[in-house]
Amino acid sequence: MKRMTQLLVTTLCAAAALSAPSAPATPPPAKAAPAKKPSAADIRRIREKTAEIRKRVWSDDCESNFNCWNGYFKRKWTTHKDSAEPLPKAELDAISDRYIELLGEILALNPDDLRARLDLAEAYFFRKFYNKAKGEYEAVEGILLKQSKPDNFLLGEAMYRLAELKYQAGDRDGTVKKLEEVISHDLKTVKRGRRDWNYYARNVHAFMTGATPCALGLPVWSGAKAFPEPQKAEYTEKFAALADVAVKLDGVKAEDARVKLLVRKLAARGISAAVGGKGAYKVTLALDPKAKVEKKEGYTLEIGEKGAEVRARDMQGVLWGVVSFIQCLKDGEKAVRVCKIEDWPDTAWRGYESTPMWRHTTEYTLFSKLNYAVVQSHPLVSGNESPLSIYQCAELAREFREFGLKLCYGISNHTMGIAWAYSWKGYRAMQIELCKLLASLGANVYYPNDDCRYSTEHKDDIATGLRPSDYDAKHVLAVFNAVKAEYPWFKMIYCPPYYWGPDSAARYPDDREKYLRSLRIFPDDIDIFWTGGQVKGYKKTKRQVEWFTDLTGQKPTVGQNGTGPHNLLSYIVDETDWNAWHYPGFFEDDIKGYLKNSHTPMECPQLSTLGDCLWNVKGYDKRRSIERAVAQLLGEKMFSILEPGLKGLAANDKYKYGKVTPEILNEDIEELKSRWVTASNCWAKAVEYNPAVKMYGRYDAGVGFAEKIYKAALNPPDFSSNR
Repeated sequence: MKRMTQLLVTTLCAAAALSAPSAPATPPPAKAAPAKKPSAADIRRIREKTAEIRKRVWSDDCESNFNCWNGYFKRKWTTHKDSAEPLPKAELDAISDRYIELLGEILALNPDDLRARLDLAEAYFFRKFYNKAKGEYEAVEGILLKQSKPDNFLLGEAMYRLAELKYQAGDRDGTVKKLEEVISHDLKTVKRGRRDWNYYARNVHAFMTGATPCALGLPVWSGAKAFPEPQKAEYTEKFAALADVAVKLDGVKAEDARVKLLVRKLAARGISAAVGGKGAYKVTLALDPKAKVEKKEGYTLEIGEKGAEVRARDMQGVLWGVVSFIQCLKDGEKAVRVCKIEDWPDTAWRGYESTPMWRHTTEYTLFSKLNYAVVQSHPLVSGNESPLSIYQCAELAREFREFGLKLCYGISNHTMGIAWAYSWKGYRAMQIELCKLLASLGANVYYPNDDCRYSTEHKDDIATGLRPSDYDAKHVLAVFNAVKAEYPWFKMIYCPPYYWGPDSAARYPDDREKYLRSLRIFPDDIDIFWTGGQVKGYKKTKRQVEWFTDLTGQKPTVGQNGTGPHNLLSYIVDETDWNAWHYPGFFEDDIKGYLKNSHTPMECPQLSTLGDCLWNVKGYDKRRSIERAVAQLLGEKMFSILEPGLKGLAANDKYKYGKVTPEILNEDIEELKSRWVTASNCWAKAVEYNPAVKMYGRYDAGVGFAEKIYKAALNPPDFSSNR
């Protein structure tokens, strides 16, 4: 600490001596090409020196290590680990100045080091030296746009950040235009562990232009019937014409998101709707304390030839009545099916854990009648609190809150993903600050302490002689209470390291039952994840549920792992018998909620069938459900297009991800070829029918595996080799 203080004092004095201390000097400008071609020795010297400086910049034990958003967030709390107060801003800025100086040293050696120049631009942006940041980003963008094969990641970063600078300056139109420029380049910026600039641009553009929650156009096809399957429905074959609609409100405000959804979805079909105005067809939305359906989120929907009426005792019931009315619109026509529906969900909380953040999350969630989403990976992960990162997360949270849905953002990088001691006051203060930020955006928090909890256990905690079962719950509750005091509506979901049991070994160095029993101090507003008797616990028994409930003091919120039937992948048209895994009464009575651990949009077809089952457990039909789910997402014919190839692809599951075993020697080669050709043709037709199919499931991967297996059978490897 003494060494760090000395460096900080020295750095602060040096900063004070600068002519413009608030904006460090600009390094040499980037050049399109060097004036003189350097020798091999020069190049080697520059590389060695650059590597040495980079090591100083990024070394964990170097006081100059400062990676802007994330580095600032961590450094300001870890330095004062025994204090709930952060490192003073002046000291943090001094560290930042040193970081900028080191980047300047790299650029003095090689002005065309674009990675260093972008790091510098980000440092300027973070410190609010906006003109300097803009100059650096524009320099990088200009160089890369002149190249025939520019680095997608560098170009994407420069262009996205320039859009972000426009947003920061209040230029919304300029931001949209720049985002459209990023999108037009269709940059390939998908890589594990890196920010996907193209994806971010598409997300922000959708939010900023108001495209959500209607961009998917759901339902693409509904058969003019409600989905999930209603509890009670009387459908007729009569349809009422909808030339123009008058929306009448009873206890519902005109600016409510449910009203706007109805109007927008009607407009998308060419049907004009006037709220409080006149129209040949009248749709009434009524919040009625005496409505027929008493259960939470329940509603009645009566659609006649002259008008329709939604009645519910709560606003969530009104929402689902509106969604059902939209689903009852006749596909391709300005008409709605005449029918009567009485409906309510069997399971209180219905949803999914998702990664990554998806701009269509709200629309998808609404039309599967789900109400709980956990976004594990999002732009604010690791403290990347730039303006458009905050904007994206705030917009999705706003949409969920307006519709009365529960949204949680994950903070794994600051829980199990960070090896800090629970005994540090700074650790708690850091998490409180982060959770308050997310709450200020209107979001709840997912606090995971699962698989990495014990591998990141800190020596300072071990030295106390206590185990996580002694202090984890108290720590989490303290964080929760600090946020709850400021945001009374705030909720949390906690994933303990022991999120399964009792029928699988408790493999961590602690007492599982003691740990789960310690969670009894949690209030009802902190849900607790449980996956079943095992980590991938498909079938669950009443004994298992009672074991968990008795220990924790609350019913479990199930986090269902591993539902993809093809080595954890889904092939879009698979049937899933959710009821076969769960005993009668499980969904309705014995759990708080049920969330599928998923990747959206990849697993949306199967996830929609889960929504169907959770809504109407006894009415669930696995075949009908997947047909309806696929139709709603992709169109009436998509299921019949893809299904013929499914059986062959499923038969290949024994060759995990296409990796062949000696069993390949006994296969019928023509049968393998037929599997591949059939599925390949199905996929080609599906993409032609609706290219959006590429978003959902991994049918295309199955086709690739089938091809690989067939070709391996034609020329099998030497299985006798030990290599």
